[in-house]
Amino acid sequence: MFSNWLSVLLLQMPTFDQGPLQDLLDSFGSGLQTIYIFVVRLYFIFVVLGFIIYATTLHDSVAKILVSFGIIAFFIGPVFVGLLTESPMAVIMLADGDVMLMDLIGMTDGDLMFLMLAFGDLVAAICILTGLIMYFTQPSREMIDRGRTLIVRSLILLVVIGFFYTLPF
Repeated sequence: MFSNWLSVLLLQMPTFDQGPLQDLLDSFGSGLQTIYIFVVRLYFIFVVLGFIIYATTLHDSVAKILVSFGIIAFFIGPVFVGLLTESPMAVIMLADGDVMLMDLIGMTDGDLMFLMLAFGDLVAAICILTGLIMYFTQPSREMIDRGRTLIVRSLILLVVIGFFYTLPF
């Protein structure tokens, strides 16, 4: 008799995890998880995207900022996250990043890396072809220099992409 009454009382008690404060805390936690993923797991997106922008000669300053942020995130990101969470580095598991990334965008970092590298290959091929056309048609000295610059920057992009292709091995 007492256990039935207690179970009915427990079912009727309001839960404390509902309301705007809990929603705010959940969104803040999701934001921190997203920052964790980008700082610790997805540094290569910034590096590859920066080199893609550099190869297309669109905005050199934006490309340099993206590449430097990716390199800084690679070296300082895990240490910074470890200090913020006040946990030793061994506690932060790589599998946690995979699970968070699957929840965020629906694919692992390997799949995302392959898509970014395939896009980088496509951009590099287009830039090399455009540079060759500009170099060999030779309407002016400026076009020859611009074509040469486009080819050199595309080759630099291909070297970086080749490094990221061999990274899993």
